[in-house]
Amino acid sequence: MDLDNEKDLFWIAREGLKTPLQDPWKPCKTKDGNVFYFNFETKESQWEHPCDEYCKKQYEKEKSKKEGIISALKDEKKEEFKGRKEKLIKEFEEAKMKLEIEHKKALEALEKEYQDLIKADEDKLGEEDKKPNETEISKEKAGNTEQVEKDVETTFEQSTEGL
Repeated sequence: MDLDNEKDLFWIAREGLKTPLQDPWKPCKTKDGNVFYFNFETKESQWEHPCDEYCKKQYEKEKSKKEGIISALKDEKKEEFKGRKEKLIKEFEEAKMKLEIEHKKALEALEKEYQDLIKADEDKLGEEDKKPNETEISKEKAGNTEQVEKDVETTFEQSTEGL
């Protein structure tokens, strides 16, 4: 018996010590003072208490029962742990999937915002390209002036031809 870890089984030892010897067994002492047990009917003697064998069997039975309970509890805890572990893995995977979806949406939103900014810049540049700048306006005016001068000359020449 393990005195540190099997205190819950001490009752078996106490019961064995309290159990009276059954007739025809009697305790006897050697000349050295050691106790032995003698059966006066069969003339058998032994060093161990006659009830020790019963107590040992009782101890083994209770120890086995305890180990079975402990083993069952361990198995139950293993299954419980396995269940919790599987649940946590599932929750983790779900959270991971949600984060990935949110991340994808955020990236898509940023990409759209970026594309909108590029389009706005292009539109702005396009409008500026459509507006004639000062050089173009000057060239256009110069071209128009030359044309007007030519038109005036042509009209003048035509009107003076008959004179």
